[in-house]
Amino acid sequence: MGTYKSSTANRIFRGYKSSLERAKYDFNKNFNQMDFENADAREEVREHVAEMIRSCDKLIEKMGSYKFK
Repeated sequence: MGTYKSSTANRIFRGYKSSLERAKYDFNKNFNQMDFENADAREEVREHVAEMIRSCDKLIEKMGSYKFK
């Protein structure tokens, strides 16, 4: 398996980070556009959306901790 230059690895990271940030935005946008008839269902979905966003944040943080030489 080959290796990437630091500049290439950083560019790839920025691409992944951008995609994850967009996904977080879309999760929130889609949730806010949903029409719920039941407050319990809304809360359940809100919790799932919050967990997905936390997962994205954790992945961004983990990827950001890598240093490229």
